[in-house]
Amino acid sequence: MDNVTHTLMGIALSRAGLNRLTPHATWITVLASNVPDLDIIANAGGGLLYLDLHRGPTHGLPLTPLLAVLPVLAVKLFAKTPVPFFPAWIVALVPLLAHLAMDYFTTYGTRLLSPFSERWFQLPLFYILDAWILGVLLLALAAPALSKLVGGEIGARATATPGRGWAIFALTMIVLFGLARFTIRQRALTMLESRVYHGEAPKQIEVQPHIINPLRWRGLIRGSNFVSIHEFNVALDFDPDHGLTLWQPEKSPSWQAARRSGTMSRFLRFAQWPVFRIIPLDEPSGAQRITVDDVRFGYPSSTFHAEVDVDVNNRVIDERFTMGGSNSRKR
Repeated sequence: MDNVTHTLMGIALSRAGLNRLTPHATWITVLASNVPDLDIIANAGGGLLYLDLHRGPTHGLPLTPLLAVLPVLAVKLFAKTPVPFFPAWIVALVPLLAHLAMDYFTTYGTRLLSPFSERWFQLPLFYILDAWILGVLLLALAAPALSKLVGGEIGARATATPGRGWAIFALTMIVLFGLARFTIRQRALTMLESRVYHGEAPKQIEVQPHIINPLRWRGLIRGSNFVSIHEFNVALDFDPDHGLTLWQPEKSPSWQAARRSGTMSRFLRFAQWPVFRIIPLDEPSGAQRITVDDVRFGYPSSTFHAEVDVDVNNRVIDERFTMGGSNSRKR
């Protein structure tokens, strides 16, 4: 999830009851909600280092108890009133776990066992930035202020815990929305699994949610030598022939050489839906360019893209990695 959503989740968790446990609970929950994304610092070392560490150790359950100490220490450093450590640590731990859970339910996924395992875990129910979750959290944030304003105009008595009801409402709606999305996702998977693609049953299937419409999904199908991409609506008929098919090259010596390169091998540890192409180059004579995109993040304009050039003797002569608009090159 995006950091605005994580921050709003931290505020909602505090208002829902964590603020009863310790002073400055909201500051603790807001900081804790964003601590896992400290891995953004790795971007200073280049895109590949960022991929090596992104949603890695700071998003793993083994280090979560230690990471929960950081926001507590930060608040204790600046707070003018005492902050008891253990209750504050519990208050920090809850939004940290919520952060991991929210990332698990996105198309991105997370490495929950890092640093001891690089396995990715995910159940894509929400887009990386989900409009519905963001909307309900914004409502929970703004509604108490609006209620206070209206109440002041009519002389209503202020509540002792402003915002708690709205926070609980928002958290409840997010859970119910997730359950609804899970049911719709199962329907989407069934639709794709029951079809034949280019004469064969699918070997791997994934469905990705739409940012707004819960009925719209993006399907990824892997066959023996192809990957196909489908945009579809679970309320409408699905045609397996209406999609983008990306035929995959044979595992040639040049392809194998590219896979063994430093750039490609590191990228493939991250990419869960890699799609390859082999492009002949004019110079040097007989050279080829092997490119790979992770189609979870779009195609042909992918957020993450790697390419390796090999000569006629299958020696790597150039390798590059692109993340967004930045490039990392190794020659």
